Amino acid sequence: MSTRNTAAFMAEEASALLSALTAQQRARICAPANDRVGRHWYFTPAERDGVALADLSPRAQQNALRLLRSGLSEAGFALATYILGLENLLACEEGWMEQYPGRPGHGRSRDPQLYFVKIFGDPADETWGWQFAGHHLVAHAFVEDGRVASLTPHFIGVNPAAAPSIGRNQFRPLAGEEQIAIELVAGLNGAQRQRAVFSSVAPSDILQQNRPLVDDAALPSAPADIYPADVPREEVVGFLAGLGIDAEAADAAPDGPEIAAYAATDAGARGVRVAELDPAGRELASELLAHYVERFPEDVRHAVFGWEPGEPLPADLRFAWAGSPQQGSGRYYCLDSANLTIEFDNTQNRANHIHSALRSRRSDFASDILRAHYLAEHPN
Repeated sequence: MSTRNTAAFMAEEASALLSALTAQQRARICAPANDRVGRHWYFTPAERDGVALADLSPRAQQNALRLLRSGLSEAGFALATYILGLENLLACEEGWMEQYPGRPGHGRSRDPQLYFVKIFGDPADETWGWQFAGHHLVAHAFVEDGRVASLTPHFIGVNPAAAPSIGRNQFRPLAGEEQIAIELVAGLNGAQRQRAVFSSVAPSDILQQNRPLVDDAALPSAPADIYPADVPREEVVGFLAGLGIDAEAADAAPDGPEIAAYAATDAGARGVRVAELDPAGRELASELLAHYVERFPEDVRHAVFGWEPGEPLPADLRFAWAGSPQQGSGRYYCLDSANLTIEFDNTQNRANHIHSALRSRRSDFASDILRAHYLAEHPN
């Protein structure tokens, strides 16, 4: 068992970051602790709350990255920094576009320095948190009563999912998360496959996308609707046009009736129960879940997620799949329980563009208690 105290480590790094900022930057980066609950978050490239790495001194940039590292395992931080660096390759593949929604005249549509940091509350207090967010990387951490209470929503996207490489080298940071699920589906018997596979065509995106809380009836929104509301709509539509998404498609719901029918079903009955699988299937499910949970520090995994590698799987864990296991074909899966919801979708850019998210039904942004207060005050 790790002796690291992640809550104390994060507080130390957040305080160091704040000390490296100007008064104006501190005003932009700080928000009240309770502002986090039920908060909208964004994995699209766009201006948002907080302070961007690009607007910080080199010292403060490093402090921001140290804060991100404090809430992740070494492997989780390696994955996060790969995503930041991948923006450079994506810029090349998209023809070096210059528009960045919400930051006119910036000159780069894909920028590894346009990741934004936000701190909620005072790191010296018992209750506070932080967010590190930008294109394809959104990390959160929240402390309550001096302990890490939440590390979600956590989003990782990869585009290209498989980058060009030489010889036997491979640049596929989510290869495990994809291949294990393919093997899991391949090992199902006929009855299990019938329950697990809900569509021969994968949805266009993870169903939850960037919703504040997990919504069992969620469907992917129109592409232009997952950008911050205060970014001018015409900038978003213009940016999407540069990616080959015309104005009509930018405002259209992207999925058909088969996906809508799935979203209308009882979440507790979706997919196949992992407990019903044979030992090899359960081992694959455990390995798959570990690929997500091991992104975070060892000392907080069980307390935050209710599970860590080596423990029995949650009894109510279910697995659902859509699409094809064939290379170049779109695929989607979900691991779901009363506590966790994990989604993975690889459909865009000819199935070479992954979106994945780890959510907590009980502690996205906060503990059960704070969520209950939020839902009581915001019933709709």
